[in-house]
Amino acid sequence: MVHLTRIAAVVAISAISAISASPQAHRAPEPVALALDAVLALRSADGAIPDQPNGKVVNADSNFLYLLTGLADQAALGGRADLWPTVESGLRWLAQRQWRENDPLPGAFPDALPLKGPGIPQGKPAVAAVGATSARFVALVARLPHPPADLLNSARLAWASLRHHNLGADGAIWNAWEILPNGNWRRREIRYAADQADLCAGIQGAMALGIEPRSWDPFAAFALGTLAMNETNQAIPVDEENALGAWAVLAFDGPPAWRREARTHLPLLSAGKTSVFALAAHAFSGEAKASKRLQAHLRKFNYPRAQEDGQGAISSNLAGFVLRALASEHGR
Repeated sequence: MVHLTRIAAVVAISAISAISASPQAHRAPEPVALALDAVLALRSADGAIPDQPNGKVVNADSNFLYLLTGLADQAALGGRADLWPTVESGLRWLAQRQWRENDPLPGAFPDALPLKGPGIPQGKPAVAAVGATSARFVALVARLPHPPADLLNSARLAWASLRHHNLGADGAIWNAWEILPNGNWRRREIRYAADQADLCAGIQGAMALGIEPRSWDPFAAFALGTLAMNETNQAIPVDEENALGAWAVLAFDGPPAWRREARTHLPLLSAGKTSVFALAAHAFSGEAKASKRLQAHLRKFNYPRAQEDGQGAISSNLAGFVLRALASEHGR
């Protein structure tokens, strides 16, 4: 699920000015183009994109793959096929850090990765994202127009690891694994509804790639509105920051009833201010008014801020949801 507590406070981004010799040089750039320019400017030479501007860490379990999903949605539009190489290079950067045969959890992805160097997780405790990250990775590999052999192999490893280490008997996935002080790895005995939405995307991707023969309902064990459960299926509370990110994931990728439920919760979770997560969710659902406000926000700030007035955090996962929301207009 989205861990908003990891996201840094506002970091200023310089406005992007367009210089052109054409007669339309003074026209305002399209808001999606502004956002894409701001996002793509953060890429490292080998394809990574940090959690926020000037950031040094890539959270694979949420931020990075949500942003790549937004770029994939934009790439799928007729005029933005040039974004596919960015998506592919990002997936390859992550695949190169996937754990292999002699690592603690083969096929898993370490979380909180540094932009440079090997895949050594930076979190305390270190975390291996075996569930939602694996599912999102597989979903994105399946969306590539021509998935290359190395990424197909990584997708197979990721899916096998998800099934072996994180999939419960009821079809839902556990959250992740973490390292203990003694050096052993332990699965976190908690399940998030948002992770199940990630799994839904992964199931479809795995079936499209021919590595999963069937679909199932990961939400079968979740009562509508329950964001987290422990090992005995008892609901446990989620703080407001993480609830905001969770409902955003559910608004985009949950089953229809969860999408509707998410749109009722999102406006209530932004400290009295309008959340850009909420605007994106409503724009994704087809609300023209929310879409116009989202576009106005991008024209003013380029890279989306957490709140409509420009306050709050700047994060790569938020940018991904905004790009998805605006791409959805062209699919209707």
